[in-house]
Amino acid sequence: MMPMNRERESMPLPARKKKPPTKPPELDDATLSSDLLADLQRIEALPAAAQDALWEVVEPNLAKKLDDRVEVTVTRFCRTHQVSPDDLAPCIRALRFLLCHGAHLALPPERFAEDLARRAAPALVDRVIAPLYARAFSQLRRRLVVTSLAEHGKLVMGVDWRLDTVRASQDGQRIDAEVAQVTFRYQEGAESRRVTLQLLPEMVEDLLRACAEMLER
Repeated sequence: MMPMNRERESMPLPARKKKPPTKPPELDDATLSSDLLADLQRIEALPAAAQDALWEVVEPNLAKKLDDRVEVTVTRFCRTHQVSPDDLAPCIRALRFLLCHGAHLALPPERFAEDLARRAAPALVDRVIAPLYARAFSQLRRRLVVTSLAEHGKLVMGVDWRLDTVRASQDGQRIDAEVAQVTFRYQEGAESRRVTLQLLPEMVEDLLRACAEMLER
């Protein structure tokens, strides 16, 4: 056998390069373009009552897919507050982008307000924009979770149930069996679907125990 190379064996391993610390996410200059800031500034030209009620039109515009509800809400808002749709549209467009982008970065509301106030009018941020973001943050973050999970499988979005009694069937008379009809509403990718399962009482008890165990972990 060849002798071991002691000199090579004792050579120290090269030191691993330390990764630079990850920069925390922020609303940077690339995000807060001059055009975006100009559209945000147009909020101040809206009547005070319209500014206070902006959530009414911002909330439906945060949906991933906009539907007819948006147009109806915007029309009613403009009529109520005597605002031109042409004056409102740039404000809503800028808010939709900004709020969704902040949630995508997982910026806490306090950090969002600080970043934005350094580049936009602090009074406008404190009075209008920051409260809108704080109100939308949890909703937008949950949507990100749902979208991320639904892209890779079936994600349960809701449960409906009812109790029935099977009295008879072609297989026999006087069955008189209680059964729970449980419908799971789920999302798979962009599709919303449902499936209904039948559970006998003992299976309902098993499901209840399983849910309790999961919640305890």
